[in-house]
Amino acid sequence: MSDYPFHTYHIKNMLCHCCIQHLKNILEQHHYIIDFVRLGMISIAKPNFNEKELRIVLQENGFDIIKNHEDQIVEQIKQAVVELIHYSNNVDSIVRKSEYLVERLNMTYQQISRIFSKKNSITLERYMLLHKMEFFLEKMCDIC
Repeated sequence: MSDYPFHTYHIKNMLCHCCIQHLKNILEQHHYIIDFVRLGMISIAKPNFNEKELRIVLQENGFDIIKNHEDQIVEQIKQAVVELIHYSNNVDSIVRKSEYLVERLNMTYQQISRIFSKKNSITLERYMLLHKMEFFLEKMCDIC
């Protein structure tokens, strides 16, 4: 364990499992002591810890710290969509996707959709459709 206090943060743009290893490598290169790195969240320590320094390291690598609760929910929604479409191979109807999101986030679909649309320039339905199209393109590239 560490002699320094651990700081836990929600992380933006950590949407796939390869991000976990990538972020671990980045943090280790910058001499952070890692308690855990999981999808959308890290817990780290460092002598003379400086949050501004951490934020710069994260931003240089396409990540960022999330402080706002609604932004945390939006990231959870994005993670759930990626998980559902890319990892569960679920390309069924929008109804099944909405049921999955409701169950995963413990909110009504209306709440989920409203928060997502408020924080993004795209609707949740369109976001899911784009990921569905991306999934099919990846599969087609695998065949070629």
